[in-house]
Amino acid sequence: MNGGGAVLFDLDGTLLDTAPDMAWALNQVRHEQGLPALSLAIIRPHVSKGSSGLIRLAFGLEREDPRAEALRQRFIEIYAENLSDRTRLFAGMDEVLVQLEAKRLPWGIVTNKPGWLTHPLLAQLALAARAACVIAGVSLRGGIGRVESVVLGAFFIVLVQNGMNLMQIGSYMQMVLLGSLLVLAVVIDQLRYKMLVGNR
Repeated sequence: MNGGGAVLFDLDGTLLDTAPDMAWALNQVRHEQGLPALSLAIIRPHVSKGSSGLIRLAFGLEREDPRAEALRQRFIEIYAENLSDRTRLFAGMDEVLVQLEAKRLPWGIVTNKPGWLTHPLLAQLALAARAACVIAGVSLRGGIGRVESVVLGAFFIVLVQNGMNLMQIGSYMQMVLLGSLLVLAVVIDQLRYKMLVGNR
């Protein structure tokens, strides 16, 4: 039986080995620029640095180089079209998920990967329906998540906390109530997203 807990996983490098697809996309950009491919062994340690870090690795550019953004956008475009060609669960992770599900212990994902990449990737790997919640990154340039929504959410949390303080609610109960509100918000967001995808 579920004792009320949950298990949350990071996505890239913990639950999924996304490095092969990211390396392939990066090498496609290098190929377009007339450069030879880099080995997966060279690229893998830099995957956690995100698209900007990968572009700096691949082309030896400084962070402020004006050429970097166009190359980064091209990398993301190629990667988005080939999200799950080579990506797999890390060895043993499927067994871990099966055991959690057998114990009726919900599991979810928390990642800084943009939501517009995270959700399709999980769907293609048949993990979207299995995860109890998915909390992904917000794009500063638009997408499903919006910066103003994050600001509004932070304002709401502070407002609720101030209200509970004025009502002299104990710190433990504040954590319980606030945690319950956050879980409810995630569930509502996931239902809204699934309805949005289903209507497309």
